[in-house]
Amino acid sequence: IAASKAEGWQAQLSGLGAAFSEAPGEMTSFLMQTAVEALPGMAAAVGVGVATRNTGAAAAAMGGTSFASEYGSSQVEFFQEKGVDVSTPEGAMAAVTNPELMREAQERGVTRGAIIGILDGLSGGIAGTKLAESAFGNMVLQSVAQAVMGGAGEGLAQVASGQEFNIAEVVLEGLAEFAAAPVEVG
Repeated sequence: IAASKAEGWQAQLSGLGAAFSEAPGEMTSFLMQTAVEALPGMAAAVGVGVATRNTGAAAAAMGGTSFASEYGSSQVEFFQEKGVDVSTPEGAMAAVTNPELMREAQERGVTRGAIIGILDGLSGGIAGTKLAESAFGNMVLQSVAQAVMGGAGEGLAQVASGQEFNIAEVVLEGLAEFAAAPVEVG
């Protein structure tokens, strides 16, 4: 079993590598778009931090906005996996009139949202901490810390919500967090 999982992960990473080599501009654009999607949560965290002068409150705001975002997007992803297109009136009606499907979607949203929200909150707390004396050294360490926390959140969320572990998605999340780190750490 371990060998087949390793082969699956190798295939996932190979596919990710191929996507970057075949369409580097599109993949870079995707990473930047993903980083930009985090800006409203970062802005809320900065606002809370400025208003309260409390980095813990700012980190909690970061985690809360991440929870809310992941809660919703995980449910939409779940419905897509089940063949329900909730962007149409018919699909939305099919989802809301199926209590079991709604319960499963909400469970996935809460599980993924909680894990990712907690790790984003922790990483927001790290972003408010000086990790090195030099500005350059701090940015490097912060970027790595943000990437590790983001990737860990995705991986743990996949496992806890019963999804198949996808190493390529974990790496992509880490890369997106790395790209967003200069804005988050500022």
